[in-house]
Amino acid sequence: MYNPRITTLFIALAVTVSGACLANPYDKITKYHANNPTPRIIGGEDAQKSEFPFMASLISSSTPTTGSVQPFCGGSLITKRFVLTAAHCVQGGKASPASIDVLIGLHDVNAPSEAKRHKLKKIYGDAQTDTALLELQEPVEGITPIKLITPELAAQLKDGDMMTVIGFGVTIENEERPVAKILQKADVPQFNQALCNKNYQELVGSRVNEFMICAGYAKIKKDSCNGDSGGPLFMKKGGELYQTGVVSWGAQVCASDNLPGVYVRVSKMLDWLYERSAGLDFDRDMNLGYLELEQQAVHTLNIDNNSEHSFVINKVEFNDLDNLATPEIVKNNCNSTEVATGKSCAIEFKFAANKVGPAKLTMALHTTHPMVKLTNSKVSVSIAEKSDLDMKKLVDIKHSDFVNWHTGGDGIWQAQSDKTDVGDSAIESASVDDGQAAGLLGVIKSDRVTELSFSYLVSSESNKDGLKVLVNQKEQLFASGDTQDAFLNVKLPMTKGIDRVAFAYSKDTGGEAGQDRTYLDNIQLTITNKAPVISIKKVKPIEISQSTTIDASGTKDPDGDTLTFSWKLIGKGNGASLTDTSSKVAKFKAGNKAGKVEVELTVTDKYGEKSVSKAMIDVKEEDKGGSTDFMLLLLTALAILLSRRKVQTP
Repeated sequence: MYNPRITTLFIALAVTVSGACLANPYDKITKYHANNPTPRIIGGEDAQKSEFPFMASLISSSTPTTGSVQPFCGGSLITKRFVLTAAHCVQGGKASPASIDVLIGLHDVNAPSEAKRHKLKKIYGDAQTDTALLELQEPVEGITPIKLITPELAAQLKDGDMMTVIGFGVTIENEERPVAKILQKADVPQFNQALCNKNYQELVGSRVNEFMICAGYAKIKKDSCNGDSGGPLFMKKGGELYQTGVVSWGAQVCASDNLPGVYVRVSKMLDWLYERSAGLDFDRDMNLGYLELEQQAVHTLNIDNNSEHSFVINKVEFNDLDNLATPEIVKNNCNSTEVATGKSCAIEFKFAANKVGPAKLTMALHTTHPMVKLTNSKVSVSIAEKSDLDMKKLVDIKHSDFVNWHTGGDGIWQAQSDKTDVGDSAIESASVDDGQAAGLLGVIKSDRVTELSFSYLVSSESNKDGLKVLVNQKEQLFASGDTQDAFLNVKLPMTKGIDRVAFAYSKDTGGEAGQDRTYLDNIQLTITNKAPVISIKKVKPIEISQSTTIDASGTKDPDGDTLTFSWKLIGKGNGASLTDTSSKVAKFKAGNKAGKVEVELTVTDKYGEKSVSKAMIDVKEEDKGGSTDFMLLLLTALAILLSRRKVQTP
């Protein structure tokens, strides 16, 4: 019967650590990479203090270290920043780094303060081989990591070669199954691989493959057991210790006859381990979230060099294209000069989407790094289609023309009126299956939008299913649980350039609670809006009852918004009248009384910002003797005539 080797105490810790309670480890399990490991040291002895300082112990991040602790899994420090363990200890690599802490050098579970406690930065997992790497937030100082077995040493290994396994797991196979208080060690020989596979297939129905190594006895009761999962199996050569395996699985009853412990074969995972632990830090699984079909977005792969070697990336290839086309490099500053230790570089790239739905590609990075000649970043994205929801009406959104809405993932969002924050309508996520998500993407292409706010209500399985909100692929909110009884409002700052705000109701791989959905309402945009600048041409004086125009065609809006005009007379206007009062140029007709007439112009942009300006029109009495200009002309002509007559007189 298959037995993954994780401590039974982890059953109580599982809700905190992985978000999913493990099954009873005594249950029969048929696949070695299931989430029910059973680790152990049977027939071992106490290790000496500081004998194995590289020993790593996994505990829940909520576990205090003021009393005693009981690790749920083991591991080994293989570099200053990386711990090697079993993937089933960390949900195949999907556990939250924030949920697990690592104790380096733990020897006595009643003295955890003697060990060095570290937080995790990232978890890498390969569930198929049950291998995981834990990246620490801070390097471990003062402790020498264990070496990994080399290909040359691995080629020399033969059946019967002695190795050592260490851990804090079950020490006696009885009903009580007590776990170790002091770090245990046991020497076990390499077991014939073919015989190991034959025995497990015949007796348990499980297969031992090339990524596994068997170690133990046919009859002697020495074995790893529950609680030892992830711990190291190692050999001694030339005075140095080399890790050969990682505690993975075994028989349901530890130290069973002819069923030795089964370990991850480290020699088969060297490339995978070196690639991730060499110190080239970048997003190996780049999930871009949701993108609209017509996007022309430029994406950036940032690479930090935390290794001891400089390098360049001299070639980038795009492989395994699925629903993506014409990928191309926009900019690569990783190939111009060597990236020194402690420095970073970036590769900018873009692609086109063929159709709505999931899409992916692999970026193959060829480097000059001595430990990483080739590495990959797997890029995934969900291409969303334009939404037909009337968001302006449904969620009371103002300035709706600044955002375009799209839907993607495994389910759509839909209108509903049962649960609202304002008004009589809102939207809800559609029902999706386990492991799926319903996505809603808002694309904002204006720098004028400075903030997006929304109200949400979630009813879901706590800490597992829930609403994720991301801005430009960065998570801003995760809300879950079935205790929320009123909408909550959230405000998110927007950036310059294009902002993509994704709302996704996602589910884990099992279980549900509450109404199993989320509701959104009252989505609002805050924008910058400058008032219009009014320009009115000066109006020449006119006589009573005459007409003229008042011209404000020089009025501008700093933001380029469309404008509306509204003219009006101030007071009675001496009998004057205005027409075309909603145009840039209004028509004015003076009344039958002279005097100054004041008019007012109000200009409003499409978002309600207003400016007001006034103009004065001078209305004069009618000149009944003719125009002054004409009289002056007549007098001038008469004077000239008289002057000529005087000249002609003898």
